[in-house]
Amino acid sequence: MRSKCIVLKTVLGIAFLFAAGCQTPMSGEAWAVRPASLVVDAGERQLLVHRSDDVPYKPYVQVLRSPVGVNILRDAPADHLHHHGLMYAVTVDGVDYWAETEQAGQQVVRRTRAAAPTKIAGWWRSGFIQSICWVPPRDENISLIEERTITAWQGDDLDASLISWNTQLAVPECRPTRELSGERYFGLGMRFVESMDKGGTFYNADGATGVAGTNNVRSPWCAYTAAADGHTVTVAMFDHPANLRHPSYWFTMDDAFAYMSNTPGVHHEKITIKRGTPLSYRFGVAVWDGEVASDRVQALYERWVKIEGGK
Repeated sequence: MRSKCIVLKTVLGIAFLFAAGCQTPMSGEAWAVRPASLVVDAGERQLLVHRSDDVPYKPYVQVLRSPVGVNILRDAPADHLHHHGLMYAVTVDGVDYWAETEQAGQQVVRRTRAAAPTKIAGWWRSGFIQSICWVPPRDENISLIEERTITAWQGDDLDASLISWNTQLAVPECRPTRELSGERYFGLGMRFVESMDKGGTFYNADGATGVAGTNNVRSPWCAYTAAADGHTVTVAMFDHPANLRHPSYWFTMDDAFAYMSNTPGVHHEKITIKRGTPLSYRFGVAVWDGEVASDRVQALYERWVKIEGGK
């Protein structure tokens, strides 16, 4: 028997498809059960695929496509099964939410609802909001309560696939504080398709290039140009000026494989979150077809900052 599906159309024709036994939303606001996957279509093309319910450790973006439809993300490669496309995780009070072992924590989605379409500075955005509990192993006390919003942008003058990933981390009532720590690559990480592992070039907002110039270096954004299955693409990750420790530290590598992370710098200094004072992060991810010069990346970054409520 085929899974029951629901499609919610926005005024721009961006479709949100919730699969695996979803129920009709009440008043267009909330879904009664968590979706197994969510597909965002921009016009007639698939933009991204997000997985939630059928994954054991953390929800993530499994597929992200360029404007002509080239996917740049790789899910669970044999060398690192816990690498899932575009994902976010850190260590909380000693519990690792990045790795996927018996000692690792789980990000459990409790609720998913649609984000109402809004028009900002000539561009439309629409997406979804998830309430996520960070649950440690063999512990009744939740580590963190996260509200994660992923939105896709559309505009006639937008020449890239552009999404925003906004995360708010709050301490539950059971504890006064939580402490974030982790490895140098913890944060919002991206594993590229296998063909992008070799021959690519990293560069950042400050003109530095290569892993030597971009790894463990602070910058407002970092980009990577490589061939995705024979098609050249450029991928950039943005760090919002409102984020703690902006500009962020970056992790880049291209030896065994290519990887890029926007990190909160917890490998340098831990972060303490107090109950009643959530920690918020805003990130952007853009994908172009072809090789893109730094000035074009910078121009999109500046506009993204403004539409995300920048300064």
